[in-house]
Amino acid sequence: CSDGGAAQDSSLKRVAVVEDFFDIIYAMHVEMGADPGRAPKHAGQKKTYKA
Repeated sequence: CSDGGAAQDSSLKRVAVVEDFFDIIYAMHVEMGADPGRAPKHAGQKKTYKA
């Protein structure tokens, strides 16, 4: 039973990482597609670093 729980936990973590990965890629594309003088919709952490 504990084995199945561990496998499920790792798969959930993997899905979260994949979603995070695609979110980062999408944010990068949005930033590149946006105007240079305008902040992208998905500023995320970069906004805090720039400030």
